[in-house]
Amino acid sequence: MCVQKGMVRGKRQCVDSAFIKANASMDTLVEKEVLEDASAYVNELEENSEFKVTSTRKKLVERHHDWKKEAYKKMPGNVKSIRLDEDGEEIRPKYLSNHTHYSPTDPDAKISTKPGKPRQLNYAGQLAVDD
Repeated sequence: MCVQKGMVRGKRQCVDSAFIKANASMDTLVEKEVLEDASAYVNELEENSEFKVTSTRKKLVERHHDWKKEAYKKMPGNVKSIRLDEDGEEIRPKYLSNHTHYSPTDPDAKISTKPGKPRQLNYAGQLAVDD
């Protein structure tokens, strides 16, 4: 309709995206829970699967990945130093990502950041316009 009325030509479009601030606080983020019995659940799924993975196949895959452990053993970042607090418990850095945390007040909001800016809860908005 816009092309017929002469408002736009409809030949070329520009697409842009921007973060749209979500109405949720970073303080409300909750760590995602990992099921302790995840391996039991995977085994149950594999038992009922038509594509069963044999123990021989698992050993082959593990052996294939062993070279990585040896090759990267002394690389920087591979050696983990454990820091302890005054109670003797391990200090874990508070790193927030969409893989580890979510907002229970607004589950659609995602953690995002721009260079030089703090992490925020945002939506990703895209817009296509006729140039």
